[in-house]
Amino acid sequence: MSLADDENARKEFKSQFPDLSDEKVTEALSKASSVKEAIVEQEKETDGKSGSGEEEEEEAEYDEDDEYSEGDDDEDEEDPNPKKRRHEDDDDDDDDDEEEDEEEDEDEDEDEYEDNSVPVRAPVRAPVRTPVIAPVVETLVRLPDAPNYWATVKVSDINKTTEHIVSPQSTEFSVIQKNILIDTIASYHIKNGLNHKVLFTTFEVTRIIRVQNPTLWSRYVEKRKKFAQMRLTPATNVIAPQPIDSAIQNEYWFVHGLNTTALPNICESGFDSNSSSSQGMFGAAFYFAENSSKSNQYSHGGNCFQKGAVPLGQHAGCQCQQDDEVCLLVCRVLLGEPWIENKFQGNKPGEFWHGRRTDPVINGITYNSVIAQSKSHSPSSTLMLREYALYETTQIYPEYKLYYKRKL
Repeated sequence: MSLADDENARKEFKSQFPDLSDEKVTEALSKASSVKEAIVEQEKETDGKSGSGEEEEEEAEYDEDDEYSEGDDDEDEEDPNPKKRRHEDDDDDDDDDEEEDEEEDEDEDEDEYEDNSVPVRAPVRAPVRTPVIAPVVETLVRLPDAPNYWATVKVSDINKTTEHIVSPQSTEFSVIQKNILIDTIASYHIKNGLNHKVLFTTFEVTRIIRVQNPTLWSRYVEKRKKFAQMRLTPATNVIAPQPIDSAIQNEYWFVHGLNTTALPNICESGFDSNSSSSQGMFGAAFYFAENSSKSNQYSHGGNCFQKGAVPLGQHAGCQCQQDDEVCLLVCRVLLGEPWIENKFQGNKPGEFWHGRRTDPVINGITYNSVIAQSKSHSPSSTLMLREYALYETTQIYPEYKLYYKRKL
């Protein structure tokens, strides 16, 4: 049996060379006496084919080298005219150099063109944005124990004096204009130049400013709380109105006449006992009236620097003009326990009221104010209209600056 016909031999051989065709397998086995010999011969044949391929590549490379070396062979041939040959070679070299220079110049031109055609741009900076700071909204508060018609103020202004224009359409404005200024004009003061050179038939309000002073107000409130705990004798027949929010006995809105130059100090620091004259009817007291026309005698404005009333015959010292804007201070006043002066006790040296600067003590009782009765209330009085005198600044709060003009 031939080895090529042995199925097992074919399988063994085929396992070593799976890519061979059946014809190749039969051919290989027919030439060998054993499978092992056939395998060895086939491996040699396969290796031989691989080697011949590499040799072909080498021969191809070699042929290329020969092609490139043909020029060298030509150079080895004897040149019949070597000088001319060298000259031509030099010309060729020069041409090559010129071509290289031209190429370099072209490259440089191209570089310049490229540089010029693509300008370098400065980096774009992002715009600087200013941060938006939200406005600080301050809380508004009301001063402790303040009337509900007072304006609220910023927390940062809680300890500062602030002034507020009173709206002409408000109840507050109407009460001050009618009940304090107009309705309390005494008829006998109309066109009466006895104690002031500027005559009038009525008053015209120009503006009303509310003063909110936390320091003066807190002192006033503390005094009011003390009086609220006392059993006070009610003041009678007082024509001045009580404050809108008043809930205590003997608290009134009284008026005080003055030169407008004194307003800033009083509204900021309160009344000063050192500025009160000890020659006053009841000593160095603070004087108030319930009649606007009585306090008007002490009001000066414009270019006038006069202080106090100006009796007839001394008008030359008063520079007030008919159209001047003057001012009355509308003050909250705590009378406390008032002393009623029906008959004047005198203020000359040695008399009861001479130089007094403190609350009077009569029959062992301390009185917090003096109500000087008028002739209409006490026949023995020398006053035409009532006056109110106090010695303690904490019983007074300057709440309004009432500006007005005297009208004929």
